[in-house]
Amino acid sequence: YNAVGFGGSKLIVPQFVRNYYGYQSGINVVNIGATTTTVTSTFVFAGVPYTRVNTLGSNRVLQLFSPNVSQLVAIDSLPVNQRTGSAVFQAGPGGVIAANVNVRNDGSCNAAACPVIPANEVGTGQAINAFVDGTATTKAIVTRFPKAFGGEVINGGITIVNSTGIAGTCDLEYVGGGNQNGLVLPAGGNIGRYAPSIGAVTSGTQNPVSIVCTQPVFVIAVTRSDLATYRGDSQTSWNVVNIP
Repeated sequence: YNAVGFGGSKLIVPQFVRNYYGYQSGINVVNIGATTTTVTSTFVFAGVPYTRVNTLGSNRVLQLFSPNVSQLVAIDSLPVNQRTGSAVFQAGPGGVIAANVNVRNDGSCNAAACPVIPANEVGTGQAINAFVDGTATTKAIVTRFPKAFGGEVINGGITIVNSTGIAGTCDLEYVGGGNQNGLVLPAGGNIGRYAPSIGAVTSGTQNPVSIVCTQPVFVIAVTRSDLATYRGDSQTSWNVVNIP
């Protein structure tokens, strides 16, 4: 991930998971202000908010790892496919915070009906920076969206997050391979796309994707190797740049 260039009083994390097909999220929230502040963390899973409050001194770090967040114990009663949500971190009056968030696969999802975790996913991880509230726009460009690309079978994924409480739609143009228009963007929700599931995208390519929505959004992207025997750093992720 890139170093954080600036902070804000409110941060948005588009995806935060707990026991989700073996994946766990962690976050480091740094108080970059000059005085002690509170940090209110609100995690939303299946439309339900879970909140905690911490006090954080100047230049101190709040570290939260999803399996250790007591407020999220109820998530383990959800079906595995519903254990992915989002998070908002709000500093107290005058507070300024910045954060990065990571996700890694520990190989278990703590559920009787947990599916088998593919061996090539165990140990993989990725990281992004939290988005500062107010920086969302209605347009974004994903510079690389591969589909079955190269000998490592690299595939891309996109998550588009509605930064508002108002529903909207998004148009996606896969440069060199078709469009998807009028995709429903739920209030406070997201749209996810994975290259192998999109017939209009040509295999063996890694072209950009243009995103235009009716509500301001944040976008994250990921690329991963889908070879069953792949080992090592097989995933990358990044904050997609918003366009004014």
